[in-house]
Formats: sequence, structure tokens, C-alpha cells
Amino acid sequence: MSEVRGEQAIGVKTGVSRWNFSPKVRADMSLPQKVVINDLSLREGRQLEGIVLGIDEYLRVAEQLEDIGVPMVQLAYMSPYDYEYLQALSKRGVKMKTETFTSLRTLEATKKAIDRIRDCGFGVDLAFALSDDILLAQAGLRGETGVSVEDLRKKEIDTALTLANYVTGRQGTMNVNLQDFMRCDMDYLKQFCRDLERAGIGVITLDDIAGPAIPAVYKYCTRAAKEAAPNTPIGIHVHNDYSLALAGLLGALEGGAEVLDCGVNGYGERAGHAELAQLVVILEFLYGYDTGIHLEKLTSTARLLADIFRQPLPASAPIVGDNAFSHVTDWHWMFPAYPWIVASLEPEVVGNTSRPLMGEWAGPIGLKMKAEALGINLPDAKLRDALLRLREHMRWTKRPLSDIEIAQIIKDTLKT
Repeated sequence: MSEVRGEQAIGVKTGVSRWNFSPKVRADMSLPQKVVINDLSLREGRQLEGIVLGIDEYLRVAEQLEDIGVPMVQLAYMSPYDYEYLQALSKRGVKMKTETFTSLRTLEATKKAIDRIRDCGFGVDLAFALSDDILLAQAGLRGETGVSVEDLRKKEIDTALTLANYVTGRQGTMNVNLQDFMRCDMDYLKQFCRDLERAGIGVITLDDIAGPAIPAVYKYCTRAAKEAAPNTPIGIHVHNDYSLALAGLLGALEGGAEVLDCGVNGYGERAGHAELAQLVVILEFLYGYDTGIHLEKLTSTARLLADIFRQPLPASAPIVGDNAFSHVTDWHWMFPAYPWIVASLEPEVVGNTSRPLMGEWAGPIGLKMKAEALGINLPDAKLRDALLRLREHMRWTKRPLSDIEIAQIIKDTLKT
């Protein structure tokens, strides 16, 4: 959370466009009064190929999410092994709001999962089908043939309501994940949402599964769900298959979505999900929301989870990457009195830094700054020679040079 955000931060911490806050630009938006970040790292993050977190690593992730102020997390009960993780987290204690995602085939298996989740003191999040394809596929798994789509839709709603009553009877609140909303019948979606609201559902989350669309479609569908269930928070769960996860979340936000699913570094199966740091910065400075997240801890959090999940963090990653606020060309360093020409955010706001990078178009200003950062006095008369040496070295290495290499090249230049 930033002390100043939105339009008040422009010229103070950011250089974003004031058009973001124009009434004309926002006229067709149905923005909610507040938003809730729902972090997926402890569920979707564990769907990475080859990843099996130890209990200690699982708890360390939870601790870090709590430390940065994440208000809500999604846990998982997808296999018997998950109960061990839930028990360990329950024993540790957790201040964040929780929802525990489960999607089991039979009603009895789902009730057993609910009992275990509730025994741990966590919230329940159950998945239900929206698209005809999922309804028919699930019916096939149950051995049901010749059942009409209309009857399958009715059965799905009835099952959801039965389980909502079951959870309520155990002093809990149930969230739902409505799957494949991009390819469903809109009347069915609206009816499902109306019935869920009457049942007192906590959050209705729309899940696109694998049906990407342009952001306007996310806005349209979310607005329809919100109109059907105006008193229930609408969540949005978007996959990044077409690199549109963040755009889809923002489209849904503009349609009224209040609970936004994302995760540290966007970890998840296939192409992952929306990335937490990017979403938080956009919400704080382009929309003006107070997310409750400690922005100055975003970069260290991204790097910590990259280590825990054994996933190298790209230097070019927006907001949290090593190069996110850094520049090669001298033109980007020439106007310190006009800091927002080539930057829209102070890197310190998110715990990152800005630094000159060495590349083919590196110039004397950047090199001088780099030498000073390394504690070396490089006279102006030696700048051209040092640049030529650096370029020649990089022409063969085809990789970023380490500080040790750069320092050695500068020292060699000073000897000549």
C-alpha cells in the first residue's frame, strides 16, 4: 500500500498518465468501491512441473504472503497429501482470509473434503461447471448418458445449493468457482449467480479455464454476473495462455469484479496466471485502490519465491526484475530534472533499484555512473577507450557482464 496513490501520486512517486483518472475515460467502467487480492501461490504455484514443496517451504511462502499484507489466499485440497499441508498451516495459524479449492467427483467425497477443510479452520471453495462441454464431460465420468444439457445444468445448481447448505450447517461460508464462463450460456450463468446469492455464497468467482477473450468480454461477463448477484462479491480467475491474464483481470475489474486472483511471479500450470506485483502496482497507481500490500516488499518477495520454487526470475520481469528500471542508452540518463520521461515509477517504491546497464549502445554517462557505483574514478579522457573495450568484450561473450568483469576492464583501461 502506498501512502499516496492514484492521481495524487503523479509527479510524486509516478509519472503515469492523468488520462487514467479522466471521468470520460472511466465513464463506461463499473469499478467496485474496493478490491481484494487473492493470492494463488499455495495452490496454482504447486502445479508447476517438477515442483513438490516441503511443508517447511509451504509455510515459508505463507509467512511471506502474510508479511507483505496479502489479505486472502487460495489453498488446495486436491489429494490426500494436501491435508498434511492444511494441518501444518492450521497449526501455525494464519491471519489471512482463506479459501480452499477442491473439485472432487462425487458428492460424498466432496463432503469429506469439506469436513477436513473446516476441521482445519479454513474456508471452502468448490468448483462447478458452466460450459456445456464440462457438464457433458462430467456426466460421462459419472456414467450418465442421454441426459439433456438443461437437466445437467439444473443438477449442477442443485448440487451447489446442497453443498452450500452442508457448509452452512458447519458454521462456514462457501465460495464457488464457476468454470468456463467464457463458453457458457449467459442465461444459465445469471440463474446460477442468482441462486448462489440467495444461498448466501461468500464469493462467486468466474474462471475462464482455457477460453481466452479480449478484455471487453471479461467486463461484459462480469457485469452480467454482478447484475444477477449484486450483493455478492464477484471474483475473477484468468489464465495467461495468450498473455492476457492481467488484461482479463482488469477488464473484469472494470465490469465490477472485487476479488482478483493472482500469484507471486504468476506461477501456475501452462502459461500461469496474472502476476501479483504487476497487478498491485496497476491497482494502486493506475486505478487508485488501496490494496493493503506493502509495495516496498514486492521485489524481495518475488525473488524469495523464485528461489523456493526453483524458477529463475527473468531480468526483464516488469516491476520486480533486475532490469525493470534500468537503461543501456545514455539518452535515458541525460535529463535528471525530468525523471518521468523514461520512467513511470520510482523503483524504490517496490523495493527495486535503477542502474546503468552495459550493452552495445552504452554511452559515457552510463559508464561513468557504473564506474562510480563500483568505487572507481574513471576520468573523462578514458571513457571512450573503456567503452570500446567493453563493447569488444560483449561482442564475443553475448551476455551481460558481471561487476567484476566490468571493473577489471575499467582498471585495464586506466593502466594504458
